[in-house]
Amino acid sequence: MKKIFSIAFSLTAASVMLTGCMFEQDDFFDESASLRIQHTNDEIQDLLCTQSTEGNGWVLQYFVAGTDDYSFPGFNIVANFTKNGKVTMASDHAYLRNNNAGKYTEASSLYDMLSEEGPMISFNSWNDILSVFADPMDPSQAPGTLVPDGFGMGGDYNLIVMSYGKDEIKLRGERYMARSRMIPCNMDPKDYIDACNAMKSSFCNDIQNPLTLTDGKTKRYVLNLHKGDFTVNDRVDDPLQSEQMSCVFTPKGLHIEKPHTLGGNEESVYQDFVFDTEKLIFVCEQNPEVKLLPAYDNAADFFNHTLTTGLLWKVGVSESASESMAAFLAKINSGMKGVVSNSKFKNIQLRGEIEKNKDGEILNRYMYVNVAYTSGIANLESTLSFKCNFTENADGFTLSGDLTPDNTNATKYKDKALVVEILDYFKDATFTLSDTAPSITRTEVKLTKSGADDSWFVMKY
Repeated sequence: MKKIFSIAFSLTAASVMLTGCMFEQDDFFDESASLRIQHTNDEIQDLLCTQSTEGNGWVLQYFVAGTDDYSFPGFNIVANFTKNGKVTMASDHAYLRNNNAGKYTEASSLYDMLSEEGPMISFNSWNDILSVFADPMDPSQAPGTLVPDGFGMGGDYNLIVMSYGKDEIKLRGERYMARSRMIPCNMDPKDYIDACNAMKSSFCNDIQNPLTLTDGKTKRYVLNLHKGDFTVNDRVDDPLQSEQMSCVFTPKGLHIEKPHTLGGNEESVYQDFVFDTEKLIFVCEQNPEVKLLPAYDNAADFFNHTLTTGLLWKVGVSESASESMAAFLAKINSGMKGVVSNSKFKNIQLRGEIEKNKDGEILNRYMYVNVAYTSGIANLESTLSFKCNFTENADGFTLSGDLTPDNTNATKYKDKALVVEILDYFKDATFTLSDTAPSITRTEVKLTKSGADDSWFVMKY
C-alpha cells in the first residue's frame, strides 16, 4: 500500500492543530508495467512454442497496408516457433524471390518478444517468406517491380499483440497498422497451404465472376474475390459506392482482414465465411444470415452480363458438344488450312459489345463471332472477326442481321465456302443457355441452338 500521511503544524502554545486529509491509494498491480508486459510476452511465447511442438504451428493470416496505387490480398504463412528464438515459416505466395514465386517454400530466421506499445512479436531478421512485405526497396523481385517509390507493400515485421489465447492471436502492424492474426494449424504446413489453394480454385477463376453479399434485406455485390483483393459494391456495373477489402482463403472458406457491417447494420457483421458444399454458398460465421451467393440465378443472366464486359467465350474441338456440332467443329478444324494456308483452327469465339450514349442509355448491342486460328512458324493467333446485332431474352440471346466483316482477315476470306458455312450457322440464330453443373461461380455455359435440339456446345472463358 502506498500512503501519504498528514502533517501537524503548531500555531500557538494552545497547540491549535490543523490536520490535513489522510488518504490511502490502492496499488492495483503487484508488479511494474514492464514486468507485467514481460510476463505477458512469456505467456504468448509459451503459446507459440507449445502449439509448434505439440501441433503443427500457427497459421499467420498476414495482411499489408498497400499503397495509393496498389492493394494486395492476404497471405497464408505457417509459422513454427522455438524457445530459443527461431521461427520457421512456410508459404507459396506470389512474392517469394529466387524464382520461388508460387512454389511451396520454407525459410528459417529469428524472432524476438519485445515490449513497445505493448507485447510485440518481432521478426527482426531476414526471412524470405515474410520480410519481402516490409522491404522498402522492391516489394517483389518475383513478378517484377510493383512499387518503386521506397514505400514497399506497407507490410510490418513488428506485430503488436492486441489479444491472445490458445485459439487465436490478434495482431496489428506496428508502423502501417494492417491487422493480421494467428490461428492454430491443424495439419501439415504444406497440406494446409494446398487445402487453401484447393478452396480458392474450387470456386474462383481469373475472370470477374460477381457474387451477391446479402443478409436477406440488404444486397451488395462482390467483384474479383478470386484475387483475395476484392471490392464490395452497391451494384455490379458502374458502381456508385465501392469498398476495397482483402482476404485469405482457408481450407473451409475465407477470412477477411477486418470485420465489416452490411449496409451499416451493426447486427450484420461479417468477417469469416465457411463454404456450404451442399448449398454451394458461403455462410458467415459471425452471423449465419449473411451469405455469399451467385449474383445471377441462371446461366442466361450471367452470360448476358458478361457480354456487357467484353468477356471472350470460346469453343474448340476439345469442348463438349452434340454429335452434329462436334462433327461441324471437326470439319472446321480440318478445313481451316484450306481457308488460310498453313493455319490451324483454334476456336470459335463470341464477344458482346454495348454501345451507349453520353447519358448511359443503350443504343445498340453487338455480337462478334470470331474464328480464331494460328499460323506461321511462330504460331501467332489471328481471327476472322464478324459483327452483327443481338438481343437478350429470358433464357438466352438472338443474333440478327448480316454478319459483316470487322477486320481485314474477315474481309479477305469471307467468301470461302467453310467461312460461309460458319456464318450461316450463326446468322439469325437463337440460343438458349443452361449450366453444365451447379457451381457458385460459372466458368462455362451450354448453348443450344433453337430449332435444332441436336445442336449444342459448351463455351468457356
